[in-house]
Amino acid sequence: MLTAWTLLLFLLESGTAMAAECSCRYFGQSYKLGETVCLRGPNGLRLARCAMNLNNTSWQPLDRQCPLSAVTPPSPASHPAAPDAPRIGERKAG
Repeated sequence: MLTAWTLLLFLLESGTAMAAECSCRYFGQSYKLGETVCLRGPNGLRLARCAMNLNNTSWQPLDRQCPLSAVTPPSPASHPAAPDAPRIGERKAG
């Protein structure tokens, strides 16, 4: 009987230490529960959250589109090329 109690105590103590941190994976990277990522699917880009579903991690699609940023190219006047930099199509002498 002592062995059964010892085994029970061992299992109870080690159960919390053996609990794995759950995560979702996308393109080789791990994401923690609650993190959001922009997933590429058959219907285009979609925002999704890492969540638990029936004891498994899963991506839950959200009702929001992926945030996009607009990049404005710099104007040539505000960013002149360095004097010694070759222009497009030219080779640097040397």
